[in-house]
Amino acid sequence: MQQSDSNRRVIREWHKISLSVVAGLLAMGLLLLADMPERALRQASERLDMLGKASSLRARLESQLNEHLRITEALAGLMSVRGELGDEEFRAVAAALQRQAPAMRNLGVTSGTTIRQVYPLEGNQAIVGVRYQDLPTQWPQVEQAIRERSSILAGPVRLVQGGNGLIERTPVFAQDDQRFLGLVSLVLNSDELFRLSGLLEDPTMDIALARAIPLSATSQGLETFYGRAGLVDEQPIILPIRMLGAEWQMLAVPRGGWEAQRIFHPLRLVVQAALALLIMFGSFALLGHVQRLRLALRDIAAKEHRLKTAQSVARMGDMEWAAASREMQCSEQLYAILGMPPESGPLRTEDFWRAVHADDQDALAATLQQVLQNGSTASITVRLWTTEGELCWAQMNLQRMPGNRLFATLTDVTVRQREDEERRRMLTRLRRSNEDLEQFTWIASHHLQEPLRMIGSYLQLLERRYQDRLDDDALAFIDFAAKGAQRLQNLLIDLLAYTRLTAEQGLPETVDTAAVVEQVRLGLAGALELAGADLEIGFLPPVIGWRDQLAAVFQHLISNAIQYRAFNRPLQIRIAAEKQGQLWEFRVADNGTGIDPLFHGQIFKIFRRLSNDYEGHGTGMGLALCLRVVEHHGGTLQVESQVDQGATFIFTLPGSGRQTQAL
Repeated sequence: MQQSDSNRRVIREWHKISLSVVAGLLAMGLLLLADMPERALRQASERLDMLGKASSLRARLESQLNEHLRITEALAGLMSVRGELGDEEFRAVAAALQRQAPAMRNLGVTSGTTIRQVYPLEGNQAIVGVRYQDLPTQWPQVEQAIRERSSILAGPVRLVQGGNGLIERTPVFAQDDQRFLGLVSLVLNSDELFRLSGLLEDPTMDIALARAIPLSATSQGLETFYGRAGLVDEQPIILPIRMLGAEWQMLAVPRGGWEAQRIFHPLRLVVQAALALLIMFGSFALLGHVQRLRLALRDIAAKEHRLKTAQSVARMGDMEWAAASREMQCSEQLYAILGMPPESGPLRTEDFWRAVHADDQDALAATLQQVLQNGSTASITVRLWTTEGELCWAQMNLQRMPGNRLFATLTDVTVRQREDEERRRMLTRLRRSNEDLEQFTWIASHHLQEPLRMIGSYLQLLERRYQDRLDDDALAFIDFAAKGAQRLQNLLIDLLAYTRLTAEQGLPETVDTAAVVEQVRLGLAGALELAGADLEIGFLPPVIGWRDQLAAVFQHLISNAIQYRAFNRPLQIRIAAEKQGQLWEFRVADNGTGIDPLFHGQIFKIFRRLSNDYEGHGTGMGLALCLRVVEHHGGTLQVESQVDQGATFIFTLPGSGRQTQAL
């Protein structure tokens, strides 16, 4: 009996043990089953959080890129209307643009495909005058930009000056006749640009940038050019970045790896802890699990709200639809762009096509067909009619998804489009205004010359016929009137020459300035001999320009030296040139009466003469004409002078390629 009771106790104990083991195993199984969705949820929440942070960084990076790349659009737009800029104006514009783009390394402008101007010039003198056709590593991108008439972004590449850089090239075409004028080339310090974008500011995540490289004929890999190279093997969040032909990938993982994929304790410790604490802490574990689940769902809802808010601020919506379906899945912001309430139900394809402007439907259909057939991505700007009957502009970015589906983002760019149209209208009005002004000046000066010639002729006739009948005062009055008419006619002739000076004269060519100065010397030989002038001509190099215009500059400067000579000493005139970087600096110096420094800024203005002598020669147009010619050649003109110490006129001209290489 005692043995039977003992056996039953033993059996009961074994039952307890068995039940405990079963309960523990069951509890362990339940915990494992409960933990699996939690871990998946944590992983999804963690990846969604990382996606939100990475999307924000991508937006900041694209914003920084756009802010820096807009300076080429501004400069290209200015050049399309104004043509080539003078060196001083280019430096002023480039300096102003650099203040808006701190990552800018340098800014260059070409004339045709020849590099003409670079800012800053220091350290970049060697590339001025270089033709892109002579740079085999850069010519394909330049040729592509010209052919496609659009900007091209290349890089990052290793810069000769050190560091990494992005290179954008924007072709420039004339506003009136669409002639190709040249290129605007912008070099950005990519490391500084990425720093400004805040890629390294978040201590909770690792960021890398990569680009696709071919591994074989049918596969591609990623090459990291910024950040940690091994990031691609850590299951990163991958976001595409596409801009001006450049296609990058942004890779993002949490600093230290994905938290949801870690196992902090061995499985044995987890099983032992679950078996030991199953009964005691089961309820607490369940409540804790429910609470964590609620927090995770709340976090997901907050992230969805931030995403919708970001789309609302950016006026960006998205939609997805299958090629064979008649319904589209659209975001709330897309309904807002179309002026439709979200509760109106799924957007049907026929409703969307009715919203597309009739003139844009064919282009959009061709783009959609291209994306579906090639599996590529595309971007197109279309006009949409809202339900209120208003017309808006939208930029659509399209991408093919698995299952023959299309995904598209749609951004409202109506404000930007209207600003572009207004800018084009303003540029057109400015161009017409300049043309009308030049035509008015030419007509005014041309049609006023004939009456002036008639006045002069009749005054001379009056003087010859009635000379014996008029007293000395009357003859003096007639002489004053005749000289005034002649002076006014000279002013009109010079004004006409000034307005037509830089009109179309063909392409610039190599000009031998030594031969030009010798020609001018022969033409002024009589005046030089009469003034007793000693003209000394030093070394003068060949330059790029227009021969007749340069001859006019030297003739005016030598004539000025003769006119304003000091009569108490023999006149000496010295002409020479010396190399200054990629330019030649010419100096025309004399020992005449000199110019007060107070008037240095006035003598280059039209009709400004320092002498009030009505009898004096000259119309006050000579130095203004010289300044316009030099600036038309891309140079600068200035004067160094003191009263009674002579004057030195200094101007710069671009050297010819042959002479520059020889030096």
